[in-house]
Amino acid sequence: MLKNIGFKISVVVIVAMIVSLLGYNHYTEKKNAESLSKEKVTTPTETKPENTKNNIVAIGDGFVNGQTNFIDALANNANANVTQFGGVNDTSTDVAIRANALNGYVNNITIPSSVSPVAVTLYNQKGEALDALHGKGTNFDNVTIGGIEGQLSYNQQDKKLYFARNDAGKETAITKLTQVEGKKVDFNANDSYVFFVGQNDPYYKGSIFKTINNINYIVKKYNINKYVVVSLTSKRHYHIVDDMNDVLKEEYKDHYLGFRSYLLTNGLKDAGIQPTKQDTTDIAQHKIPTSLLNQDLFTGNKSFNDLLAKQLYEKLKALNYLQ
Repeated sequence: MLKNIGFKISVVVIVAMIVSLLGYNHYTEKKNAESLSKEKVTTPTETKPENTKNNIVAIGDGFVNGQTNFIDALANNANANVTQFGGVNDTSTDVAIRANALNGYVNNITIPSSVSPVAVTLYNQKGEALDALHGKGTNFDNVTIGGIEGQLSYNQQDKKLYFARNDAGKETAITKLTQVEGKKVDFNANDSYVFFVGQNDPYYKGSIFKTINNINYIVKKYNINKYVVVSLTSKRHYHIVDDMNDVLKEEYKDHYLGFRSYLLTNGLKDAGIQPTKQDTTDIAQHKIPTSLLNQDLFTGNKSFNDLLAKQLYEKLKALNYLQ
């Protein structure tokens, strides 16, 4: 009898302990749930990319590299880093050589063991003399010929190119066409390019095709797809400039910017300039208005360059080149 009572008491105690533990667990879970419900729930937020600038490379002569130019205005309009490439008096041949897109060669010279300069003639791959690199510009002053590093420069007095090695070494005879190698040019195919070249190209019948070839050398060399080619502007310089621009327009189609036509029709109005008597005469003769030019009546003044920057911005935007 006592054993039965003891057994029953043991069962009751065990059951009570189980119930107590279950109750404690339930209480703990409830408290944890309440605690979690009070915590602030946060969700991951997307990290927005920084507002990166566009990259534009302006390639050309004095219209690109002169003291008064459109570079700053274009950079502001297009939210871009604009890099200049070329030289003030450059022809399109000069620009193509500087870009390593048109190879130049020397032949039949002896590079002395000293650092004394030696006169050189620059040739194309066919052995035809190139009238090039008379001015200073981007690239192609530090060059390598036959493995010898040195400086290439043009002497304005005797009208000759000279090469002077950087360090004394072994005298070297060049007896075959040997490439003059410039420094590597960092052109990125993802950037946008503006070609404003050809204004200094010597004129002869069909010369516009040489200008086109030199532009195309650069486009093909660097696989450039995003580019704009600006029209020639000066009828004072090229009396058939409109015919030449027709060829450019046919070649480059949507890539072509008819800046000359724009200046003749809307340039003065958009620049807020009241036409002078001379401007009216200029336009009647299909010449760029004097009020948009510098004293040389060739290069553009500030108004000219501001208009060019705006036109280029609109063109680059229309072609979806800008971010």
